[in-house]
Amino acid sequence: MPEGRESNSRHTSRRSRTLMKMERDRLLADSKPSSPELLEAINQNGLVIFLLANLFTGLINLTIPTIYLSDSAAMAILVPYLLVLCVFAWTFKDRRLVKL
Repeated sequence: MPEGRESNSRHTSRRSRTLMKMERDRLLADSKPSSPELLEAINQNGLVIFLLANLFTGLINLTIPTIYLSDSAAMAILVPYLLVLCVFAWTFKDRRLVKL
């Protein structure tokens, strides 16, 4: 292979690798988080949500004899419990409430 072609081939190969890297970086920058947005929202304020969930659990256990509940009654408590926590997490998804 003549000298000019080999040098040109290396230059083209280097250029195509650079273009591929730039395209990969662009795609990664445009990509969404790998986990669902609700989980990202919960993760944003995990400590506050954990403490809130513990307070709700204590309130429920102090007011309702949960050990004697039927399955449907337990679900009737769990669904709003989780709904409140998820709405709270979603409301504050763009703001960190506690900075450690």
